[in-house]
Amino acid sequence: MSKAVWWREILPTRIAGVVFDCDGVLIDSRMANIAYYNRIREIGGLDPMNPDEENYAHMHSVRETLLHIFPQEMHERLGEFARHVDYEREILPMVHPEPGLHDCLDALCTCGVRLAVFTNRGSGMGAVLDSFNLRPYFDLVMTVADVKAKPAPDGLLRIAENWKHPPGDLIFVGDSLLDAMAAEAAGVCFLAYRNPSLQAKGHVESFLNLEQAIREVSLESTSVL
Repeated sequence: MSKAVWWREILPTRIAGVVFDCDGVLIDSRMANIAYYNRIREIGGLDPMNPDEENYAHMHSVRETLLHIFPQEMHERLGEFARHVDYEREILPMVHPEPGLHDCLDALCTCGVRLAVFTNRGSGMGAVLDSFNLRPYFDLVMTVADVKAKPAPDGLLRIAENWKHPPGDLIFVGDSLLDAMAAEAAGVCFLAYRNPSLQAKGHVESFLNLEQAIREVSLESTSVL
């Protein structure tokens, strides 16, 4: 069976568009996120996060992570601790776009595929979009400032509603269990990015792989919008 046929059996017959998670998909930010939260813990007088806390921080929103990695008696001071960290100056330089990202987005836009983001990031998402010249690619960007955090499916459902397509016509590319859970709850086709341990309709190891899969299917179908 050729790769083209294989992807055609996995992806939606009508592809309304592709939605991306941010951290771990659009950008390589794991070490930056660890540095950010460890800096806040240092300000609060705590030791660095343990591996389980690092994994939690990679998937969850800032608020959820801070509540998780600080003892309850310190929760009232979290805003005070976080204000001492200049994210754009100290942390953002440690973030890098995933290899092949811009080429893939350019190719999908050329094919007429609509693009969106659904992330558990909050206000910091704007700095990421502007720093890596990503804003022009995306019709919609859903953050925790707009909808409930994943694993709630609200962001995907809002995007489908905006695009006036059923959720089953969307593809969601993510790298975490929360991404997979949100996609399942929304009824969206989920592709796991560089995480073979996740249950998904398909797995992609690079943006070149993703681009080829969607281009092969979209160019063979007159239903792709």
